[in-house]
Amino acid sequence: MRSTSKQSAATLVVAWNDTLSSREAMDFIFARELFMASRALHQVPAVASALADSTRDTESRVKLVDDLFGGKISDDVHNILHSAASLPWSADEDLVETVENLGIRSVLHYSGQDGRLNAVEDELHQVRRVLTAQTALRVTLSTFEDYSVEARQELARNVFSSISEEAQILLAQAVQTADVRPVTDSLVRMIVLAAKASNTFAAAVWSATELTKEQKTRLASALSALYKKKIVIYTTVDPTIVGGLKVQCGSEVIDASLLSRINNVREKIVGGAAQVSPIR
Repeated sequence: MRSTSKQSAATLVVAWNDTLSSREAMDFIFARELFMASRALHQVPAVASALADSTRDTESRVKLVDDLFGGKISDDVHNILHSAASLPWSADEDLVETVENLGIRSVLHYSGQDGRLNAVEDELHQVRRVLTAQTALRVTLSTFEDYSVEARQELARNVFSSISEEAQILLAQAVQTADVRPVTDSLVRMIVLAAKASNTFAAAVWSATELTKEQKTRLASALSALYKKKIVIYTTVDPTIVGGLKVQCGSEVIDASLLSRINNVREKIVGGAAQVSPIR
């Protein structure tokens, strides 16, 4: 996200945390409503664009929220969507992603109330590791063109039947948004948010091959020194990056992969070629 969206997202997070802290457990109603809202906005890009369009007056953007969700969601979720529509955004997808993140934070908040936050984070990490190792299962859960959302979510529930209700809800959301991003990437985002909620700092790391224990230790130490806090890393093998590493700490991405370097060189070559005048 760019700075404008980051500031708006931060404003919503503070407001939503205040709401969650002042309410008793709602049996994940808030989370389900926010996931429904983010899904609706994703499926109708024109609506998301209208809500994020700061050139439109605030009143019309807020009214659009009423037209879309009036009577379908709780007052608290309705109010936070009003706030989202009133804030400026750098890109439409930033608003949609932020609404989804509020749903994730709702699940994590109630996990924390029950003292289960670290356990849910560990469960998400275990699911991610299984999906990383089991290509066929990962592909099936992500293949939205061939299988319905309901069928893929049922498969996920059956395969990971031993995990908590909180982790089940988050996994179902990751499967739901497979047309937006890979399931494992959604899980990484959820793990990072869980780590923040538990006052730890997590870094997602992608490498072309499996890192050794020594390499993971050195990387964690280097990141801890860089950010001046203890870093827990979660690794994913992704052969498409060819070589090197890609690291995500919160919203910051450090891309030192060979694929990134190749793409940079390609862009420079193409850009240079475009600037060369033809010989006459």
